[in-house]
Amino acid sequence: MPQRSIVFVHTSPAAIPPLARYYAEKAPDLLITNLLDDLSDAEGDVRLAITSVLWQDAARLLLTGAGHWSGTGKGLLRELTTYDVAHGTDYATVLLDGVRASDDRLVVAVDRILAAYGGRLFNGFELAAEI
Repeated sequence: MPQRSIVFVHTSPAAIPPLARYYAEKAPDLLITNLLDDLSDAEGDVRLAITSVLWQDAARLLLTGAGHWSGTGKGLLRELTTYDVAHGTDYATVLLDGVRASDDRLVVAVDRILAAYGGRLFNGFELAAEI
């Protein structure tokens, strides 16, 4: 059976069907959980590749979840720093320190962000709908 992609284009977020909205909200958590799992046994360049993506995905989840623009590259770091100042947090420092470190401080910081959204998503998480 061929795979089908469905794209919803609406002017109002309220007009997006509930399953599509749920997927859009949960997809970042699932991707981040997969990266955390990949990181658990990664070393060297593989670890660097994973952490360089993981901090950005976690930062975007944090900012988007709080209703902030997230940006890319230096814009993402600026927005995260602005968020930290406004909320008395230290995510910009902790996430980037975690990229540089060889310990689990990035994992701890990302888990802290995921906790606000119900934590990591594991095997058994399923999105299904009748179409």
